Amino acid sequence: MVAVSAKPGGPESAAGSEGIQELVEALRANIELPERDPNGLFSFAVDHCFSVRGQGTVLTGTCLSGSMKVNDTIEIPALKV
Repeated sequence: MVAVSAKPGGPESAAGSEGIQELVEALRANIELPERDPNGLFSFAVDHCFSVRGQGTVLTGTCLSGSMKVNDTIEIPALKV
């Protein structure tokens, strides 16, 4: 836990923020970058899906494994597409 305050003393106070550098250091010390194999099967966790008129469906999310290129075909098992 890291104590952070954007405006200690309230909105009228002239004091700056507190604890931001400690928060950054704690995040850097505890975060792990995941490793993925770009040559494996493509797997994608969908965060958001929406339609763009005249363009089609847009999916945003995180590539868990594999990779894809422009014009690659993907399969969406839940929709049997």
